Amino acid sequence: VWIDALVQLGCLTPYQARVLESPTPAALLVDDLLLLDELGRSGTGITWLARGVSSPRERWVVKRVRGTVEKQAQIAEQARQLVERAADFEHPHIIPPRRCRETR
Repeated sequence: VWIDALVQLGCLTPYQARVLESPTPAALLVDDLLLLDELGRSGTGITWLARGVSSPRERWVVKRVRGTVEKQAQIAEQARQLVERAADFEHPHIIPPRRCRETR
């Protein structure tokens, strides 16, 4: 009941409420980011909207990519290359990736 009240007050998103009621409520935190909503999922990954824990005004898009142990290094390298190639990209309607972190 208290989780529903926090959603009604706008303190939690419906996504956060579902995760808090799940067996893995700690899944709302990814490093120093608090997940706000799930934006999409596929067979190989999940994408979320998040905010910084210490910087609540900063918004982030977090993508967790799943792969076999053999593929993890390749996936990480491709993500780093994407960030490097997008470093100078500027467009008023597209925000390219600016950072890549590996977590387990």
